[in-house]
Amino acid sequence: MPRKEIPIVESGKTYLGVVEDNKDPERQCRCRIRVVNMHDGQDDKGEYRIKTANLPWAKPWKDLNGNANNVPDLGKVVIVVFERGKTNSPEYIYSNHYNVNLEKKMAAVTETDYLSMKSLLFDHKTQIYVNDSEGLKIDHKFNNINITEKNIDVNLKDNFGKLSLGTPNATQRAILGDNFMQWFDAFLDLFVQQGALIGNFGAPVISSPELLSHIMLYQQLKDPKLLSKNVYIVDNDYVKKQTRIADATLGDKWESTVKDNDITKEEPITYDAVAGASSTTFDKKADAQPKADGTTPTSTTPDQKTETPPKKDVNPDARTIIQLMKDKSYTLYNEQMKLNVVAVRNQCLKSGDKFTDSFSDDLYVMWLNDANEWEVSKFKFSTVPGLEFTLTESMFNEGLGAIGRPTTKVPDSYKNFINKKIHSKVMMSALETDQITRVLTPSQYLDTFQLSSGELTTKDGATFLFYEDTTVDSPNFTPNNLAKPTTLPYNVVIGKGYPGGKNVGYWGLYSRQCFSTESEMTEFIGLCQKHIDKYGNSISYTVATKNDWTKATQNAIVNKNDPGTDPETAANPPVEKPVAEVKDKPADKPAELLDKTDIEAFQVFANKKGEKLSESGSWDQQSSDVWEKKGKEYISRIGNVKNSKLRLCFARLFPHGAPIKKDGTYTFQANFNNNTFKIILFQNGTFELQPNTLDKTTLQMQSSKGTYQNGCLEISAEKNGNKFKIKSPDAWINIRKLQSKIKNV
Repeated sequence: MPRKEIPIVESGKTYLGVVEDNKDPERQCRCRIRVVNMHDGQDDKGEYRIKTANLPWAKPWKDLNGNANNVPDLGKVVIVVFERGKTNSPEYIYSNHYNVNLEKKMAAVTETDYLSMKSLLFDHKTQIYVNDSEGLKIDHKFNNINITEKNIDVNLKDNFGKLSLGTPNATQRAILGDNFMQWFDAFLDLFVQQGALIGNFGAPVISSPELLSHIMLYQQLKDPKLLSKNVYIVDNDYVKKQTRIADATLGDKWESTVKDNDITKEEPITYDAVAGASSTTFDKKADAQPKADGTTPTSTTPDQKTETPPKKDVNPDARTIIQLMKDKSYTLYNEQMKLNVVAVRNQCLKSGDKFTDSFSDDLYVMWLNDANEWEVSKFKFSTVPGLEFTLTESMFNEGLGAIGRPTTKVPDSYKNFINKKIHSKVMMSALETDQITRVLTPSQYLDTFQLSSGELTTKDGATFLFYEDTTVDSPNFTPNNLAKPTTLPYNVVIGKGYPGGKNVGYWGLYSRQCFSTESEMTEFIGLCQKHIDKYGNSISYTVATKNDWTKATQNAIVNKNDPGTDPETAANPPVEKPVAEVKDKPADKPAELLDKTDIEAFQVFANKKGEKLSESGSWDQQSSDVWEKKGKEYISRIGNVKNSKLRLCFARLFPHGAPIKKDGTYTFQANFNNNTFKIILFQNGTFELQPNTLDKTTLQMQSSKGTYQNGCLEISAEKNGNKFKIKSPDAWINIRKLQSKIKNV
């Protein structure tokens, strides 16, 4: 029998090898490695002469303390040496290639990040690395901790994760402070109103001075003490789906002239981040396969792939935004990647409110993604000026050019204020010739902004509505034109305002709309750029109040099954049929419309939605065609009011108020003059005007009663012996005119 030829190896020389077996029974990280030109001889059948099971175990080189443990994947190309030239004593010392994920990462980063990149572990499952722009990131299956120069972020991979503090099974849910405080503030505002509590025989209960004092103390302590300025918790369903490089190749994608690469495998990724709100439901996976530990999964989690797509729910705030746009008759954009930018003002809602000097407003950006699903991003924001700031020497010498206005040189007379606190309204009076602090009025401003120099700036010719505050000696919001805002072609900027991200200061001057952090603004501008790439450099902006938001939230709950406000319908609006030709015989009147007053109420409501029906109370073919489009919405918004007179009123006053059911009786209630007054319409044809706040201008005003006819086109009232009668084609104007006339009687 011929003697086998034994390959000769050199001590200290390095060789290439491919890992074929990494399941070391001794758990010492040993591998069986097929060394090129040593173990790759083949027989006549093309099979390796030395089988994998007969390859010698190669030991790894260890770190100095023997702490490292990193088993190479099958198919990994490694560098091998042989101890003292012994062919049965191989040692693998390092990989010949980076992991494919790290290779892709290095190819994608900037030159600065490439030079600063330090990676401890980087594959498709786990990535631990640091570079200049991203900071230190520890990522496992898309959940990660990210430490940068300014922030420490703990990021869940999607809305289905859970962050536990103190123990893995923590059961106490965190309270979302801002959401709770906004509700609690509204509760306290109602609580301290005159008549909020009713005692025996209907007599109002007056709050004690101690209670009122304690409520005032809460209001004073809320921002500096009760709400954190350093620690923030993500709002529900606002976890951003985490994405990154995740190539699940195990081993290297090498090619050989000797034999095809059948070792390297592609591992299925079962832990992808999942888009959707946390209320999304997942179907059970069919024919679930046993896990590595031998157990079989009994239910499907977001980590597991499903054969049928999940039933995705939307962010609940998307429902509210759609409802708000509908309530206010604003434009809702439902083209893919066309932005709905909506700011919600939580401060300065009525005259006398104090400027909070904090980023206490919310900015929502909502759009349809490529899958035709609504996505929403939320940012901390300020739509009003700050309260005060420290005038630094650099501000005095260089001006306040950062706020985006040409006339921002601080007057020399303010030199004595350097390094001292100064009220923003005082500085505004020094910078502006008319000495006015302007606050952008809640409204929708269509196609008014463009991206320029990294911020959104006003387009030429755009006009805005403003509240004007001429006081300089008060920290309160005291505009002189709440009832009738001023229209001006005035520059407005949506951009930076993050001096530490805590106080607005002078950044809110000139009606600047401010972001609290640079990272949030960068994300927002990135979304704007995607919008611009598709639709051109023109973006709309909507400002609403927290009262609008609260009302829309309530309506969204009530109308959850209403096609008119359903997110899926809003994303895929039905194609309207062309109006049919008028026939000789009109279609039958729907059973929901009982009489002529009901028909007129529908016709009025439809016209408010952009139709052109005759408001005659007579049913015709045109009304029948419009009923097919608007009938369900009319029923959901008005049809539950069981009184035709009140239905006609609601149709004429839409969208200024909503029907309210109390004790089995429906009334219509609407607020006006910035919620200073409210009107309650009753089914019997009477109404009552009431003060709605504790504002000193309305404390002495008593309720006034009157009657209405023809859906409030005619209204009459009497107060202190004076009789008033208003008649015009606009029901809402009639109510406001009447209130104005009787207010001071």
